[in-house]
Amino acid sequence: MIANSGGRQSLGTQQGISLIFIICPAILITLLFVVAVIFPITGKEFAVIQKDIARRKGEDSSAPTEEEKRICEKVTGFAYDNLWDIKNSNKK
Repeated sequence: MIANSGGRQSLGTQQGISLIFIICPAILITLLFVVAVIFPITGKEFAVIQKDIARRKGEDSSAPTEEEKRICEKVTGFAYDNLWDIKNSNKK
């Protein structure tokens, strides 16, 4: 309706909108791949982290294996013994 009455965007505005819809998704996809490379996590690692959280909540009484400890350390960046230390959280 607006276009029929002669209302149109300038060429610069059209190009700007086009660039936003092309450049922004390209940047976000690139960032996604960078994060995926820096912080790789597989289904197995995710399951180990979930199991350790359940262990922390008292829902799982099994002792962690050395492999589970290694995976938790790799994913979180903290030593397993310090994993649940309050100093490692953002809470004050």
